[in-house]
Amino acid sequence: MPVGLNYFRGHRFRGRVVVEYGTPIQITKELAQMYKENKREAYRTLLAQVAAGMRSTLVTADSYDELKLIHTARRLYQRSGVPLTTKTRQDLARRFATAHHILKEKFPSELPADLAELQSKLEEYQETLTRWGIYDYQVHKLDMQFSKLLYVFLHGFIIIVVSSIPSIILNAPVGLAAKWWAEKEQVKALAKSRVKIAATDVLLSNKIIFSIGAVPTLWMIYAVLLFLFSGWEVKTIVLVIICFPIFSYVGIKSVEAGMVDLKDLRPAFLRLLPAFREQAKLIPQQRAAVRVLLRAAVKKYGPPMGPLYYEKDPDVWEKGFRSLVRSSSASLLSAMGEEAEHGDKKATTSPRRVSAVTEGSRMPTGIDRLGDKED
Repeated sequence: MPVGLNYFRGHRFRGRVVVEYGTPIQITKELAQMYKENKREAYRTLLAQVAAGMRSTLVTADSYDELKLIHTARRLYQRSGVPLTTKTRQDLARRFATAHHILKEKFPSELPADLAELQSKLEEYQETLTRWGIYDYQVHKLDMQFSKLLYVFLHGFIIIVVSSIPSIILNAPVGLAAKWWAEKEQVKALAKSRVKIAATDVLLSNKIIFSIGAVPTLWMIYAVLLFLFSGWEVKTIVLVIICFPIFSYVGIKSVEAGMVDLKDLRPAFLRLLPAFREQAKLIPQQRAAVRVLLRAAVKKYGPPMGPLYYEKDPDVWEKGFRSLVRSSSASLLSAMGEEAEHGDKKATTSPRRVSAVTEGSRMPTGIDRLGDKED
């Protein structure tokens, strides 16, 4: 079972990880028979299936900047106000990543004028968001009403204040001690390894290992202190200790909910800054302009890519696309160039488009289904 892991701040407590499951890899009768006849070829076939399964769960790029542009393009292309499942969102990102690799191979030296303009506008839009510290999904919140702003602020503030009491008392001492111990182990791991650059990969593991023993120990210390100095009955102290895990869980989830609210407040507070008032009007316009360029590029360069553009099922388009590339990568790129030069009208009647449509001669159901039709 291929599994793709994408970490965000993976070395810290409460970091995030997106887990993507691919299609199970089956040892078929044909592969078993191939193993009996030619082990080397069977190994090669199985490893190719494993590699394809791993690729299907990851969005690849040559650099972090390229990866950011791919995800920005994905967010801009999807329909406004329509939430996507994790699987659909990841599939759309992989389609853009694959198309990006194809276009780089097709135009190794210089991109066509429309693609170069699109890349430049995407980079400018991403730089604008980074400069003001906001995300693409927060752009529509730049015009948040004052009443909603006040509600979100009070909700987040109250949640954090109430939930921070059990979190600080129960978790903060262990968190600080775990951080100190993990950093010491990080130095040791870095000194022993010849390949580690910062050894951040061991930080969270050591924090968890430390906390597994430290948290129950801390709670037992609390129990002893309550028994010696509180004057409570033993059954009351036992009940309090039993409730500690519940308090900790409630505190963590409450802080998480409050942080989401406070994070979404940033676009609204930025509107209060004189320097940002004009930007609050320009950023949505900038976003809309980039979306128009992006959809035009997808409409022009997408159809020649066949299954990558038309197929709805991610497993089908990946299989079909790999077979096309293996059979004739040069002819695929050549067809892309010919159809792109003749424009959209030529693409609608091209043999490539007809062959890419699934059985039943259905209309496009792949990447095109996720774009806005009104623009």
